[in-house]
Amino acid sequence: GAKMRDTQFNQKTGRDANSDNLRLGFSYTEPISRDKIWELHYAYSKNSTGSENTIMDFNLGTAMYDLFNGELSNHFENYNKYHQAGTNLRVVRKKYNFQVGGSLQHTYLESNNLSKNTLVNQTFTNVLTNASFNYNFRSSKNFSFNYRGRTNQPNLNQLQPQRNISNAPNYYEGNPGLKQEFINSFSMNYRHFNLMKMQNVFATISFTTIKDKIVNNVTFLGFGSQLTRPVNADGAYFINSNIKYGIPIPGIKGSNFNATTTVN
Repeated sequence: GAKMRDTQFNQKTGRDANSDNLRLGFSYTEPISRDKIWELHYAYSKNSTGSENTIMDFNLGTAMYDLFNGELSNHFENYNKYHQAGTNLRVVRKKYNFQVGGSLQHTYLESNNLSKNTLVNQTFTNVLTNASFNYNFRSSKNFSFNYRGRTNQPNLNQLQPQRNISNAPNYYEGNPGLKQEFINSFSMNYRHFNLMKMQNVFATISFTTIKDKIVNNVTFLGFGSQLTRPVNADGAYFINSNIKYGIPIPGIKGSNFNATTTVN
């Protein structure tokens, strides 16, 4: 990129922002046997945001902020909506219960740069699945597993292609071509409490993968300045585990000692 010197800007910034959100949904459940429940569901979501940033430079001739800076001013609107329809089956037994389901989601994402008269349209069709399982060995001891697939949309600040110089020499610029993130989350939990010995064990592990994760890409421009711009990246994953063990302290009534180990 072009080199930029660290400069103090004598400017006045005006910003108008708006946001509108709408979400509708319904579900229908039907018992299909004594221990099975079938569900149908539908959801519609619409979100529109807009931002108009006006930069006025200081005019030495008039001693007023009356010089419009068209390069740094920007009027931007973002619009996204989705339709989601799916089904779930839940089974409840004496010792265990589980649920499996899936849905089809169609997402429309529009980024409109009114200042530059450019429009970016994107559509995504995703199959979102979910599953959960819970087993009760007894009332004080159980194991559970959960999985969920979902999407995450970029926000207005990440999309708006205006270069923000308010924190010079650290500049920020949005990326209207960002894709949505697709997230897969898994978790397992184990819990055991011994009432007679007043001992407890709790263990959990979670694993998350993200396709097209939105991350910040930093470009060094020279003269100590840098530009940060969000981009999509693959290969992102997170692992977290936690084990907690508690025992009573001998000789001290009602006391308990807990040891916790966490790994990220």
